[in-house]
Amino acid sequence: MDRWRGRVALVTGASVGIGAAVAKELVRCGMKVVGCARNVDKIQELAEECKKAGYSGVLVPIKCDLTKEEEILSMFATIKEQHKGVDVCINNAGLAHPEPLLGGKTSGWRNMLDVNVIGLSICTREAYQLMKERNVDDGHIIHINSMSGHRVIPTADIHFYTATKFAVTALTEGLRQELREAKSHIRATCISPGVVATEFAPRLYSHDPDRAAASYAQFTPLEAVDLANAVTYVLSAPPYVQYERTSHCSKEHGDYLDGGPEEEVASSPRSLPVYRCDGSLEGQSGSGDRSLGGDRGGRSQRAGPLRDEGGGLRQERGQNPELQQRRC
Repeated sequence: MDRWRGRVALVTGASVGIGAAVAKELVRCGMKVVGCARNVDKIQELAEECKKAGYSGVLVPIKCDLTKEEEILSMFATIKEQHKGVDVCINNAGLAHPEPLLGGKTSGWRNMLDVNVIGLSICTREAYQLMKERNVDDGHIIHINSMSGHRVIPTADIHFYTATKFAVTALTEGLRQELREAKSHIRATCISPGVVATEFAPRLYSHDPDRAAASYAQFTPLEAVDLANAVTYVLSAPPYVQYERTSHCSKEHGDYLDGGPEEEVASSPRSLPVYRCDGSLEGQSGSGDRSLGGDRGGRSQRAGPLRDEGGGLRQERGQNPELQQRRC
């Protein structure tokens, strides 16, 4: 993470949960982080916490409602004026409403689209334009996606939310293709977690606290810090390596892929294409460190211990000393 010290990152939805954990970790690693949310007071509290901890970076709170384009554009104008631009854009903000396809409210569908798809796309466009203006060719745009962006489970309440996350998957690949066509070395990645212990479920089922609590009671979910570690792992990859997407869930949960539970979900070559920044695919099977993002000297850039189980490489959560120590 040394090359990112002193550079500017935007983190949307930085007031709680994954966004707050990511913002805090990037500040710890020495970045200047612009954190935006509707509730800016919580970001201010987090900024004070980072300052008291003696972190080398700084967290700058900005109030922004991602459903309003004028506020997004105003935020980017402020970033340009005060910080010259951004080097990293992390589109973390997202939400879900329990609105089924057969009886859901249009207002709930529209709100999910506005935040999860339109807001994300506007932030991506504006971040790229600021990078281009400053000739930043090593920037990184990261979408915090979801396992729901890769499969549909039989839970009616989240089917429309799932559609918005499938859109994020498509937007990530489309962005990668457009960046390649523009001959840019700016990287695009989406990180897709399973269940994470945040305010997501309590907000989704605000009318039914017991159901919200049950979402996290069946197994040990991921913690927000696990996603912060995933972000720094992706950012730490050598400049010539691009991770297009990663999938993460707890070992106990396994999440549900292709209709059945997996023992473990990890960064397998099937779910983690690794591209050189010239667009060529580094590897399609567990054939060595280069397919996993090894550097030119052959040193592994793996996120954790990996085992070959026949169908691809599996990564065990919580067994990477480097991530456990959270070093930059």
